[in-house]
Parts: sequence; C-alpha cells; structure tokens
Amino acid sequence: MARARCAVGETLKVREQERAVQKLIAGLCLSWLIAASPAHAEPPQVVAMVDSPGKVLHVELSLDEGRIAYSISRLGVPVIAPSRLGFLLRNTEKLERNFALATQSTRSVDETWEQPWGETRTVRNHYSELSARFTEQVKL
Repeated sequence: MARARCAVGETLKVREQERAVQKLIAGLCLSWLIAASPAHAEPPQVVAMVDSPGKVLHVELSLDEGRIAYSISRLGVPVIAPSRLGFLLRNTEKLERNFALATQSTRSVDETWEQPWGETRTVRNHYSELSARFTEQVKL
C-alpha cells in the first residue's frame, strides 16, 4: 500500500481548489435562481391609496398580475406587508385572480356626535375613507 505525502504547499493548493469549487457551485446556484425567476415579472402596481387624517397610517391597494393586495404602514414603517385579498366560495371557482380596478374614491369625514352615556359626552368621528370597486376580467 502506498502512502501519499503532502507538503504544506500542496495542502494549501487543495484548500484553494476546494474554495474555487465552492465559489463555482454558489455561482451556478445563483445563476439558476435568476434564470428560474420570471423575466417579465413586474412589481405590483399601486392602484389606490389613502392616508389617515394625521398622515400616521398609510393604506395601499395594489394589483399583482390581476391579484388584489393591500398593505398598511405607520409613520412610514410597514405594519402589514402586501397581503392578498380573495374569496373562497363553495361550489364555484375562487375569486382571487384576473381583477382590474373599475373605480375608486376617497373622502374625509370630520364630525362630532353626542352619546347619552359614558365618560365623554361628545365624540369626534374623524377618518379618511377609500372605496375601490374591482371587476373580474373573464378570459375567453
């Protein structure tokens, strides 16, 4: 049986070769991930938004390839990441894709009303409202 002798220089060369192979594998994995992702993928399109009266909260509605999503941030910090909306119905297909924004409107309300009970007699009702109507695009 023959024994192999390694000098210090040969050990360093082996380690350099191992590192080169690791870099090659990492590069191939990264290339595969880039190639596997859709080339035509576009970021979600924000179709409607509204801010709270004091601009503390910000709500956005977006469409991502026909899927409705909403997100909420507080003072510029995301509180709810983009989350999809849809309906799962019995005995029919899901309503979750192929939507387009039909109409949207916003309004602000700032009113007070009196309650007959409680610690505070007058209550301020102050908010911003976003109303959005979506239509399902039927593919024939």
